[in-house]
Amino acid sequence: MEKKKLDSHDLADELRKAADFLSGKKAFPLEGILCITPSYNQEFSCSLSYYTKDIFVEAVKAFGNSTKRYGTGAYANFYVTSTEMPLSLEICRDKVCRKITTYECDPLFSEDELKEL
Repeated sequence: MEKKKLDSHDLADELRKAADFLSGKKAFPLEGILCITPSYNQEFSCSLSYYTKDIFVEAVKAFGNSTKRYGTGAYANFYVTSTEMPLSLEICRDKVCRKITTYECDPLFSEDELKEL
């Protein structure tokens, strides 16, 4: 059975759900872009973007129960998604994480070769 295509009334319903969800939480600051998109499986998802770690952390604390996910690549984001509805808070991963690169090398010379140097 084919899923119904989403329309503007479906969007209005999702906005009401998001409004009810947010109204039930402690107020938190907004900083960036609000994005609401229908996905390939005809469900809506919504995200709020942040640029500042302190403001992001304040929003996450007010958000309540959620899951975390890390993106990868050049423009990797850190996502916190509510367990109650498809609403995420996101920030560039480099704002909240440290990237640590280490190298592990095999010895270039044997013990005997080192003695000869």
